[in-house]
Amino acid sequence: FMSGFLGSFASIIVCSPIDLIKVRLQTAHTITSKKNLYSNIYEVLKITFSKEGFSGFLNGLKMGVITSPIFYSIYFPVYEYSKRLYANKIYAKEEFNSLIFTLSASTAAISANLVTTPLWVLRVRHQTEYMISNTKKSNSINFLGELNSIYKANGIKGL
Repeated sequence: FMSGFLGSFASIIVCSPIDLIKVRLQTAHTITSKKNLYSNIYEVLKITFSKEGFSGFLNGLKMGVITSPIFYSIYFPVYEYSKRLYANKIYAKEEFNSLIFTLSASTAAISANLVTTPLWVLRVRHQTEYMISNTKKSNSINFLGELNSIYKANGIKGL
């Protein structure tokens, strides 16, 4: 639990600006009226810095700091538990092989994703909010309110 929490916390802080660049490149053609607002990494860097400043590269960081540790805090314990469970159910002893590792990793990933996908949706929304509204959002996070508004507008599919 703690290894997943601390490791993901550190990686999200380091990788958040890179993830923002990736998300903006991936979504630029779908959420803006301007065709190909960003067509390469240099344009994302230039436009983000000129319009939002250095802090623009940290959009979505708060949601990442919340979500990533939750994901890995679920993933690692479920993976370890699943390894023993599947080994005992399939082989009647703790014998680990690629089948056990694959089933365990799949179970852990599905479990962690079921819990955290709505939070990842919020992170992408925070990362792309400037592209939609051309204004900076306040620094406060009301993620339960945001999840509720997404649910009211789009149902479970929105999350």
